[in-house]
This record gives sequence, structure tokens and C-alpha cells, in this order.
Amino acid sequence: TQHLYNIKADRILDFSANYRFTDSHGNVIGSIRRKGMRSIWKANYEIFDAAGNHVLQINEENGWVKVVDAIAGEIPVLGMFTGYLFNPAYLVSRTDGTPIARLQKEPAFFEGKFKLEPQTQLSGDEEVRVLLSLLTMTLLERARG
Repeated sequence: TQHLYNIKADRILDFSANYRFTDSHGNVIGSIRRKGMRSIWKANYEIFDAAGNHVLQINEENGWVKVVDAIAGEIPVLGMFTGYLFNPAYLVSRTDGTPIARLQKEPAFFEGKFKLEPQTQLSGDEEVRVLLSLLTMTLLERARG
């Protein structure tokens, strides 16, 4: 019931569109950007702070899950069960490689359920950036398949 954040893309059609996060007062919190051609095989995103510094990254753990899901999804009866069988996982880490959170799609037939597990303690700003980035990434990856 209360407006908290905005997510806005800087362009409509592009592999490397930048999605900026602002609070309800218009203050910039950070942004997320897909790593262009590198994200065709496995999802790779860069997360930036309010000043535009690259502070975090999101990497898909296994690119084969997406490939097998796409192929199996085309098989008539088996396609109904792909949401239950193939579940991608994404790792959020700092630029030095330290993992801070893991997002795993849980088995479900007709809906997408995700489990977010923190791997370390996060600051308040970092937690907000991670949550908004994972929300944006999940919506973008859902559109990709």
C-alpha cells in the first residue's frame, strides 16, 4: 500500500540496458545491467551502487539447465513438467568473488517459487540493492525462458 521503490530502464531494446533503482523520493539506490553477449549462454549481471561503482554481480550457476529446459519444453507431455524438473540457481557475489546470497528456483508445476538464502551478513543498502536486482533479474530471465 506504500510506494517504496522505482525500477526504470535507460533504453527499451538492448542486451546491456541499465535498470536504475530509486526510492519513493527519487534518490538513486543503484542499478543493474546485463553483461551483453556474455549473458546469452549463462545469465550474468553487474550491480552498481548509487555512485555507479560496480559492487556486486549475479551469475547463473549452470547454463545447461536453461538449455535442457528449452529443449524438453518443446516435447508435448514432458513440457508440462519442465518447471518441476529444471530449476536454475543464481549466485550473488561481491566483485572479489565472495558469495553473499543464492537464489534457487524451487520445483513447482504452474508457478515460480524462489528461495533466497543469504550467505553472509548484508548492510541495509546492500540488502535493498540485492533484493531489487534479483527481482529485476528474475523478471528479465523469465522473459528469456
